[in-house]
Amino acid sequence: KRNFISYRQDESISGSRKDQIYSIYEDTKGILWIGTADGAFEFDPRIKSFKNFDLGLEAPGETYRRITSILQDNSGNLWFGTYWGLVKYNPVTQYRTHYLPAGLLPDGLLIRSL
Repeated sequence: KRNFISYRQDESISGSRKDQIYSIYEDTKGILWIGTADGAFEFDPRIKSFKNFDLGLEAPGETYRRITSILQDNSGNLWFGTYWGLVKYNPVTQYRTHYLPAGLLPDGLLIRSL
């Protein structure tokens, strides 16, 4: 028989939009990256800890913070697909690179999968 563990977001993190999960990805170190309607979170199962992850987006409105997809490439970079475009994150240097700012995206285009 398997046990199922349920995790809830930190009560100090307000907003129901964080409860709307669009993507979950486990990286090579076992960290779960969770894309929500209001940004991203990382969950470390070893210490059972959630942390808000700042993508560094200065987006015009709430819908642009929606993380619709997450992927890790062969170099270890994490890629986040958003309504704002793409964000590449290097976990070693913690450097973020933004691609396709809103002015370059046609209306109605969003990154659904990577």
